[in-house]
Amino acid sequence: SQPIATRSVVFEIDRLAGTMDAMKQTVRNFLGISADLSAESRFGELLRKVCREAMTAIDADAGIVYLLSDDEKSLAAAEVALRDGADLPRRAISPVVRVGEAGDAGVASVARKGELRPFRVGKAESGLLGEGADALFRALDCAALDALAVPLKNVQGGVVGVLCLLHDSAPTDRAVVTGTERVAFVRALAGVA
Repeated sequence: SQPIATRSVVFEIDRLAGTMDAMKQTVRNFLGISADLSAESRFGELLRKVCREAMTAIDADAGIVYLLSDDEKSLAAAEVALRDGADLPRRAISPVVRVGEAGDAGVASVARKGELRPFRVGKAESGLLGEGADALFRALDCAALDALAVPLKNVQGGVVGVLCLLHDSAPTDRAVVTGTERVAFVRALAGVA
């Protein structure tokens, strides 16, 4: 004999309520980021807050804020953070990504095109996150990462950097940063931020 599968309206409403609560918290987190942007006068601290709060908002394992060089040919890590609260020394990872080279991908393509992009990167392709980014895989003890790279733009709409949010791609009960709902939500918020 097999158990009878039934759908419960009460269960569905409870799941919907839980989802709504999670979305409300995410909206509050992103509003907090906006408040920090307007209140923080120290640039380094601002980058740190934006990275940490964005990680919290979408439950990411790590985050990297890249800044575009003046000649727009490379991205350098200005902030690297892990979920557990640890900061990785920028010199230990110091991802530098070349922009505009033939076949650029990952965060470089986000800087060049100015569009949000989800992608998966394995240890073998760690160069998509920059030179020396293999240290990030060691710190997170994972084989692959799901990434959500968001262009950071100035008031004129020009790309000045990239925020890359990372999630261990190993299956867990947590939603991944590249999940359809999260990508749509971040895309909508990035459009108004």
